[in-house]
Amino acid sequence: NGIEFLPGEEFTVNRSPAITITTFNIDDDSGIVEKIKVTSFGSQYDDSTTTVNITGDIGGSFGSSASASAKIYNGKVYEVNLTNKGSGYYTAPTVIINGGDSLASATAVFKVTNPAVRMGISSSTDASNKTKFNFKGLDIAQSNLASDLSTISLRFIGKDIQTEDELFQDIDFYLLKNKNILTIDNIKIDSQRLKISPNIKNEKAYISYNNVSDLYKLRGAYKIDNSSGYFNNILNYDFNLLETDLNIQWNSLSSLTNLEGRLNFLVKDLNINREIPDSTLLRALKILNLNAIVDGVEESQDNKLFINRADGNIIIGKKRALISAPIKIETTEASMRWNGEILKNSKGELSNLNLDLSMRLKISENIPWYAAIFGGMPALAGGVVLENIFEDAIEDASTINFKMKGTVDDPNLIRLN
Repeated sequence: NGIEFLPGEEFTVNRSPAITITTFNIDDDSGIVEKIKVTSFGSQYDDSTTTVNITGDIGGSFGSSASASAKIYNGKVYEVNLTNKGSGYYTAPTVIINGGDSLASATAVFKVTNPAVRMGISSSTDASNKTKFNFKGLDIAQSNLASDLSTISLRFIGKDIQTEDELFQDIDFYLLKNKNILTIDNIKIDSQRLKISPNIKNEKAYISYNNVSDLYKLRGAYKIDNSSGYFNNILNYDFNLLETDLNIQWNSLSSLTNLEGRLNFLVKDLNINREIPDSTLLRALKILNLNAIVDGVEESQDNKLFINRADGNIIIGKKRALISAPIKIETTEASMRWNGEILKNSKGELSNLNLDLSMRLKISENIPWYAAIFGGMPALAGGVVLENIFEDAIEDASTINFKMKGTVDDPNLIRLN
């Protein structure tokens, strides 16, 4: 038809020099008999005289007939078992059960196993070379696909894909959209930079957005390797590695209201510019008061917040977020362990803090941090005294326990020792 090949379509080949046959018909989809369903039991059947015939349109010499046998109990045909599924059927064949009162009946379930049209792209005449695509990158953030089209149902499958930026190698996912909801479903992506797969419970990975309720849903296991800095401009954050296994949903990308679900995470070498306005990640970190702690260091060199490693598990319900096993955060200056709970306010926002923090300062690595937290002691002198005179007790002296109360917007960090 000038656009795509269709089963049963006729097309003409123009060739010079001419060949005898120039008009061809594309074959129809063909397949097998997947199973047989009994629709009426009948009566008066017995094993010795009952037979099953399967007749249908088979693709010439390329097909083979299916065969089956009947199972009988008390004169009734209660099941028909396939002994050969056959091949080359264009449609579901007819099943005839002979014998008895001739009232037993069954239908064949047809399954396409040989699509009429299979197409691919190769750079060699024998199709031995891998398919290569040369993309200059993906502009995902600026796509307004959700509003441009009303209905979408597509599946994308690719193996051994070679792109210029190596973002994708193997992909398999569905792109689905109706009037209100856009979903990337059953995602399986494997590459050096990005991996997406089912989560730890073997639940399929998906990303979904409802433009009416402004509801986001995210599930699956995600791994982003950013050691090359590829994602810096896309995500506005500089990190080496992010791994997460999650099943969460929330309203509003900017405020994260009504956040619910489960989140396991690991991030390495996270370098955040604290001057970025309206940063969702910074609002999350504000819950743990990391900015306030960093801002309290008098000799902070710049507006960067650097985290060597952070990992943990958070369970978020309708009324609170629970940190039962400590969230561990490692910076150059300190090692922190957080646990407790964060209660939601009437707007569904994480707000009221009830957290415990155990922080061990790495005094020998960053003396100004020690001085800022303990206060009232010159940084250099304080460090020298502890390291040289009270060396045996330095770890105990540098470990501080806090209670954090108040709200996310107005936290109150209370030192306990």
